[in-house]
Amino acid sequence: MDEEKKLKAVSIVGFGSLGKTTLANEVYRRVKGEFDTHALVTVSQKPDIQKLLHPLLSKLGTETSIHTCESRLIEMLREHLQTKSCF
Repeated sequence: MDEEKKLKAVSIVGFGSLGKTTLANEVYRRVKGEFDTHALVTVSQKPDIQKLLHPLLSKLGTETSIHTCESRLIEMLREHLQTKSCF
């Protein structure tokens, strides 16, 4: 978080049991209030995109149908986040 409002991403990588999820949770807890919208999701090595996007959109306040296709879910997520600062 700095004065520049540019798109940034931070990756947390490492072997299992190093505390990556704990670190991510703590950073999320501390800085989420600085953003227009926020959500925290845990992703496995081989995620089911449908099962990932439905709860994510729900956390962001966007209603979806269980039958909504993956490409539409991605489009909905892009539309929702397009004008927001997000974490």
